[in-house]
Amino acid sequence: MEAQLEKNIREVMNQPQVTGAMCIDRKGLCLTAKGNADSSAAGFLSEISKFANQIVSSDGDSPVVALEYSKSQILLKGGESVCTVIYKEKQQK
Repeated sequence: MEAQLEKNIREVMNQPQVTGAMCIDRKGLCLTAKGNADSSAAGFLSEISKFANQIVSSDGDSPVVALEYSKSQILLKGGESVCTVIYKEKQQK
């Protein structure tokens, strides 16, 4: 599983405007982090994703949570066993 996570994170890091990426397990432990992803925030980000799942009732698909800043954003998407976090620069208009 670890090799697959590393491969997927490398692919994400090659996308435009992506500055960091991280995968977090159900317990909030960082499995892998690249770029400017802050592994010390893994537990907090995992909890935000879990709370979003509780707030939004859906057909089993978890919501994407976006934390917006003036020049960047953090995207969170919870999965069955892993929460994926992507750090991005905002596109300049």
